[in-house]
Amino acid sequence: MILVFKKVGFYIQTQILDFIGKVTLRRTKKFVTQKTEPKKRKKNVRMKKILSEIASGVQKTLDKFTSVLRKVKERVSKYVPSFKTPKASPYTGDKLTEIEKISYLCKRTYRGDLRHLFLFYPFDERLDAWERENHHQNDYRIPLRKIAKALVVMCKKRLPYYTDLIIDLEEKPALADLCGFKSIPTAKVFSRVMDKERMGIEPFRELFYDLSKTSRSLGLWKGRLVGLDGSLIKSNTSSYKNKETGEYTDKDAGLYIRKNYIKGVGHLSYKMDDLEYGLPILIQRYKGSSNENPLYRLAIDEFYGFYGFYPKTISVDRGMDSVANNEYSVEKGIEAYLQARDFGNRELVKTEKGKCFRPEYISVNDPSFLERIADRRSECERSFSRDKCGYRRDEMSNRGAIEAELYMLITGITTHLTAITAYHVGRTDLMRSPTAFRRIILG
Repeated sequence: MILVFKKVGFYIQTQILDFIGKVTLRRTKKFVTQKTEPKKRKKNVRMKKILSEIASGVQKTLDKFTSVLRKVKERVSKYVPSFKTPKASPYTGDKLTEIEKISYLCKRTYRGDLRHLFLFYPFDERLDAWERENHHQNDYRIPLRKIAKALVVMCKKRLPYYTDLIIDLEEKPALADLCGFKSIPTAKVFSRVMDKERMGIEPFRELFYDLSKTSRSLGLWKGRLVGLDGSLIKSNTSSYKNKETGEYTDKDAGLYIRKNYIKGVGHLSYKMDDLEYGLPILIQRYKGSSNENPLYRLAIDEFYGFYGFYPKTISVDRGMDSVANNEYSVEKGIEAYLQARDFGNRELVKTEKGKCFRPEYISVNDPSFLERIADRRSECERSFSRDKCGYRRDEMSNRGAIEAELYMLITGITTHLTAITAYHVGRTDLMRSPTAFRRIILG
């Protein structure tokens, strides 16, 4: 194969016979039918074009382009993790009955029991230890582990309000036994469990990150490729401000606007998800009207504070595009692929689907590679979809900043409990399923 370079480009010749001697274009004396004449005319035109390009161009063999081919090979082999579901062995311990083991192993429609959600993680021990260390365990208070279990059950069973949870606990004794209640608490007890004079938000925050670290130790996420995104969690407040104070009923809530559309009044749920395995690894709460751009650096700093390392690669949408964010990522050694806003006044690398990136901040500028990196970010949107549609966690039953953070953390805690349980019972296909481990099956 030979490449012929011209001023306007290059031409690849694939027939080596075209270069043997000087090709003459003469008509033969044989009879030419009307069917073969157009084919011959087309061939003559092609041969004249080839000869003219040989005369005006410079011929080089492919061995002159090995360095180019080597660069292309390195670019193509650049690693972009694909979406994964880890493997796990069938459960062989004594925490499950033989019928449950067989059901998990042989019946793919079996989606587990709600009681299994608390078998493979020391849920009670962690919260009891926190109460002992912080001197919050008193006789007149309901133990934190019972309230926390009830809130996880509320999330798993898609119950929107505390009154719905109380009705379920009263009507289903097995559910009350699972939470450890002899008498069902009132809605006020559930709604005020995070008050500072009671438990506060800290035990739930620590529980979420301990569960996340447990998931990582089992290989359920790696932190090599992560994504950041925000979404609205509506507050139980009026959408109109008080005329006298100029504030919403929920003073910590804000108006959430995206792309000239008013989405509602509430809180910004800002999450970092592992894009390889689809699990949330960082949860932050902000006012609904907050700008997501400066939150990028705060999220990465908090990630490092909890886990002790920075993610290798991060993919985010153009809402977080800024010089400060790009330079911060370079400083921390993170390969950040922040989609750029195209104002038409600067050079950008564009993919086939119209996504743009700043070439000075990316290590690889191959459009196909960038397209794949950008597509992986859609896992963040699927994660929010599982929360809002699968768990029905799109609108709070109360109001306030601490209540909103608890609402988000309980969703993350339930997600990790599901993943850990699915791994231990050997059914990792249920790892990200909101419908898994939802029902109590009475034998």
